[in-house]
Amino acid sequence: MTILVTPVPEPGPAIIDPDSMTAQPTPAETADRLIALGVQAEKADKLVEACLRYREAVAAAPAYAAAHLNLGIGLEASGDAAAAVLAYEAALALDPNEAYACYNLAKLLFTRGELGRAEELLRRALQCKRDFPEAMVVLARVLESNAEPAQALSVLEELLRDRPDHAGALRNGALLLARLARWADAEAMLRRVLAVDSADVDAQCWLGNALVRLGRTGEAAECYRRTLQLRPDFAEAHCYLGSILVDRGILDEAKTHLERAAALQPGLAEAHVGLGNLHNALQQLEQAEASFRRAIALDPGFVEAYANLGHILVLSGRPELALASYDAALALDPEYVEARWSRAMCRIPALRSAQEDLAGSRRAFSEELAALEQWFDAGRNGAGFRAVGTQQPFWLAYQEEDNVALLRRY
Repeated sequence: MTILVTPVPEPGPAIIDPDSMTAQPTPAETADRLIALGVQAEKADKLVEACLRYREAVAAAPAYAAAHLNLGIGLEASGDAAAAVLAYEAALALDPNEAYACYNLAKLLFTRGELGRAEELLRRALQCKRDFPEAMVVLARVLESNAEPAQALSVLEELLRDRPDHAGALRNGALLLARLARWADAEAMLRRVLAVDSADVDAQCWLGNALVRLGRTGEAAECYRRTLQLRPDFAEAHCYLGSILVDRGILDEAKTHLERAAALQPGLAEAHVGLGNLHNALQQLEQAEASFRRAIALDPGFVEAYANLGHILVLSGRPELALASYDAALALDPEYVEARWSRAMCRIPALRSAQEDLAGSRRAFSEELAALEQWFDAGRNGAGFRAVGTQQPFWLAYQEEDNVALLRRY
């Protein structure tokens, strides 16, 4: 039996339709697709998923700086700063001039106190990306933290020349001016901040602080009241308003604000100084002393607390302890006029025992007046008005001596 086999033709050359051909994506293209998915997840606040996509992007294109950069951003957003630092470092190892990696890494290093490298990275970011206001704002903060306030202010002023309404530059510049005690300039810039954002609570409170330093306490009180309307639990605003009210003799309202400040923030030394002043105004010397000592315990560098404690010690008949308290204030701030003045005045004690050396105390007072005459030289004369009247040699009148010469010198 013969079997017939149908021959199978030889295959010809393949015909490829170019329109149906799909090229394989490059690693960078795959990474870009994964990064886009990560960005979508991050916008939806799905940070775990976002970081997963970014890690996949890094795995797909290990030499792609953008993948490491986005992974760092995701990790930073999720609170893993240490891992974010490593991701930014990896991005910069691949592309040292990646401006956003420089900026983001610098921010994290700044929070860790690594100021030198943070400054270097921010300056590199600004070289690579000229229009980078966020980097300028952070650079100013780094310079300020590195005890270079003039340079910090210069950076912010340069930014504000190009962007006069940049909220971050205005705000940081105003606070920097306040820290430099340039209160008139601070007031002007704080008003610009509030013109941009009237609900900026910190700027409102700092405007009050500037106005206090400029001697306009009535306006300052209104600033603090507006601050408390915006944020009723702002301890500092309660404290500062209460202190103004003590000075004005509105003691009941002052008590409410100062006690509220201390309750909201028990470690706020200024609130305890305010309470000390309130107790002093109410002639409650023991409570005043306790408040000032509490303030010093909370903040051993609080010059005003030592000076005010000295006043209470004078009133309670302990001039030697008062002298030590004034000396402590002057050790912290040798130019503190009120303490220097009061140090002299406390030489005439309010209470004197029969055995006390009257001639000695009068001689000490005379020597202190001579020292004051030398201390108030041409450079300090303008500050004298702050001291006169804070303490007076009132108790000379109770000494049956010829006081004319001493009082004339006083």
